[in-house]
Amino acid sequence: MSRIVIIGASAAGHTLAAKLREANKDNSITLITEESYLAYDRRMLLDFVFGLIKEKELYLCDKDYYRDNNINFLSPVKVTGLNPQKKIVYCRDNEKSVNFNYDILIICSGRRFILPQIEGARKPGVFNLNSLDDYKELAPYLIGDTVCLAGNNKFSWDMARALAVRKKEVKLIAVAENPIPQPLEGIEVINSQITEVIGESQAQAIRLKEGKLIGVAAVIFAEELKSNAEFVKGAGLDISSDYILVDNRMQTNIPDVYACGQIARYKDSINEEKSWNGIIQEAQSLAETLLTS
Repeated sequence: MSRIVIIGASAAGHTLAAKLREANKDNSITLITEESYLAYDRRMLLDFVFGLIKEKELYLCDKDYYRDNNINFLSPVKVTGLNPQKKIVYCRDNEKSVNFNYDILIICSGRRFILPQIEGARKPGVFNLNSLDDYKELAPYLIGDTVCLAGNNKFSWDMARALAVRKKEVKLIAVAENPIPQPLEGIEVINSQITEVIGESQAQAIRLKEGKLIGVAAVIFAEELKSNAEFVKGAGLDISSDYILVDNRMQTNIPDVYACGQIARYKDSINEEKSWNGIIQEAQSLAETLLTS
């Protein structure tokens, strides 16, 4: 019997746990997440914020799924380090240290947006949308009309469109390095950069690099992404451009350590974008690889 540890209850992590258990009832499977929720569908988070669906409709399984399928689901638990030589995952559960031995380790911890180093970026009303908790915190601020979204990528374009459809006044602040797909109907695109978030108790305006002020109800930064991989520091994994590098079997340079989802990239396609469905397929393929190896 193999001990399989999966870090991250993402689309990749949940799919792997489910597929591996479906095909093999004997392996020990542990799924670790830092969040306080079951795995959920990130594509539906804005529908939840606007009350179009209930929270339970976000989840990829019901609350009894992991127990009924003998998957050790650990939440909220933070992974703090790895020792590939001894095959140990170091974790912290509240204030208690917990270690797990593994035969196969799969890193599916994803990536997150980070706040810029500008004045006011940590005021209430300023967001990175990385988790269900972030969207819950955003909801009250959407009562106001004007939402400022900083970013020039697929996430920011899709988010801007979704907010505009819901009758929000959207100002998309984008450094003009990449062409923005047209049309972005109902969205004001401003080629500039935010240098300050202004407001006493919460964000009330942004200052652009030209000095112009724009009043806002909420500010969403979706510019710079960082891998959720602080725990791999010193473990010896090959990393490039903040991604964990894998071969065509999704294996890292370390035996029995794999990576899947947004955190992983093939060595010859670092900049390849991954869709939700593509990640699901990638996880299913990795599960088949592990089951037949």
